Amino acid sequence: MKDIADRIRDLRNARELSLRQLAELSGINHNVIHKWETRKATPNRSNVVKLAELFNVKPAWLLFGRDDNATGLNMQDTFAALSIPSQQQVDALINHLLDIESARESAHGKDS
Repeated sequence: MKDIADRIRDLRNARELSLRQLAELSGINHNVIHKWETRKATPNRSNVVKLAELFNVKPAWLLFGRDDNATGLNMQDTFAALSIPSQQQVDALINHLLDIESARESAHGKDS
């Protein structure tokens, strides 16, 4: 099954770009791109967006090999596609946002 490393490499090869050429076009160091293609690292969100724009694909396709809108991918499926550490980060962020919302509601209720 193909992953983001395969999709980046396949897109680069389909456009007959070397690592250095892709680096020049994207502004991303060629060593970093090489690490992505060899699964030694994964691109962050801004680099995924940058590559998606450069290759004229959707970021969701680059990440997951499918278009969220075309496949009806929902939040649960998207969450399940994340690594465990990423899932933990999402959980922590959601809990943080819920705490903020709760604090706002409490403060707003006291002012009434």
